[in-house]
Amino acid sequence: MQNADTGRRVSGRAACVEELFTWWDPFLRRQAEARSQQQVLAAYCSEYGEWIEQHPELDHVELTREAFEQALAKGRGKAAGTDGWSAELVLLLPVEARERLLEVIRMIEEEGEWPAAVLHWRLCFLSKQKASGVHTPTDQVRPIAVGSLLYRAWASARFAWLGGLMQDRLASRQVGGKGMFDAETLLLDAQLACDPLEFPFTASLDFSKAFDR
Repeated sequence: MQNADTGRRVSGRAACVEELFTWWDPFLRRQAEARSQQQVLAAYCSEYGEWIEQHPELDHVELTREAFEQALAKGRGKAAGTDGWSAELVLLLPVEARERLLEVIRMIEEEGEWPAAVLHWRLCFLSKQKASGVHTPTDQVRPIAVGSLLYRAWASARFAWLGGLMQDRLASRQVGGKGMFDAETLLLDAQLACDPLEFPFTASLDFSKAFDR
C-alpha cells in the first residue's frame, strides 16, 4: 500500500488498514458530519420544493414473506453481513423460523427504528487497478460499505414495492425505482422535445448510484 500524498509505502494487513484510515478518514468524516439527513432534506425542499408535486401519504402495506424472500434470494453469492449471516444461511432456516424473523422486521417497521447492532457497517476497499502492481495507491481504491444482510434484504424489498408506485407521483422526465427509463432515455427525450435555441444548456440529476448510504 502506498500513500497517494506522501509516497510512504507499507505492507502487512494492520499497516495497510492504518494507512487507508489515515488517508480516507478526513474525507469520509467531512461527508458524514457535514449535515444531518434532516438538514439535507430541508435544503433540497427549499431549493426544489416548488417543482415537487404534493401527494397524500402512502398507505402502509405489510411486508409479505414472498417479497422478503425474493429479496433474500437476490442476495445469494453476495457478502455476508457484519453479523455473519448470509442469504444462503437465512434461506436454509425452517419456514417457522423465517416467519418469526419476518414478524420481528414488521415490528421494527412499526416502531420506526432499527436496533443499533443491525446498523453496523463494515468498510471494504477494492482496488480500481485492473492489473495489480507492487503497491496500490490509497487513492486508487473504491470504498464499499457492507451492512447487515437483513437490513439490505428489507431495503431491497421495500424499494421494489415503492418503485411500482413512483411513476404516477413523479413529475415529467423524473423516474425512480426499478423497471423505469434510464438517464440516457430521458436525456434523449428532452433533446427531441426542447428547442436547442431556447434551451442551449441542460442539467440532469442522476442519483442511480446514491442508494449505498
